[in-house]
Amino acid sequence: MDLIPENLPLMHKFQWQKLADDCADNLDLLTEVIHRFLNDNSLIGIKSAEVIRLLTDKHPGLVQPHVNQLIDWLSTPVPNAKLRTSVRSLQFLKIPENRIDEVINQCYDLMKDATKPAAIRTFAMTTIYHIVRSYPDLLEELDLEIKEILPHEKSPAFLNRANKILGRSWKF
Repeated sequence: MDLIPENLPLMHKFQWQKLADDCADNLDLLTEVIHRFLNDNSLIGIKSAEVIRLLTDKHPGLVQPHVNQLIDWLSTPVPNAKLRTSVRSLQFLKIPENRIDEVINQCYDLMKDATKPAAIRTFAMTTIYHIVRSYPDLLEELDLEIKEILPHEKSPAFLNRANKILGRSWKF
């Protein structure tokens, strides 16, 4: 199937939004976008990450069936655009009970890895927060990990989100 426009890498964000909206109405297109995102490391596969991001925002139920594949990517070498989208999407999706520990551990590894882009580390921290916020002991552990990272952190995005999580002022 070739339902994805070949000019996807050159498309404007409004065109990506339209493609995401079209996926909500066209199961074949949705299947192809998800297939490209999960299996294609060409530029089209990488740019499909933006469509998946938009789908997760507006139609998380369409991405939910693929949550296990997104979790698998936390420990697999994939392009940063795909890893960023996967970690970001996990913030909004229901994590299967049998994989919660794995997601927390993988996200801690990503959050503490200073070689990863700030967005990936910030989304990993937020994903952990969403999972552990109803477990006071685990929330304290997250606070300790964040406080350990803060003195060395330079990213305004990470610092902002960390301070909101520590102050419990971040609403989701």
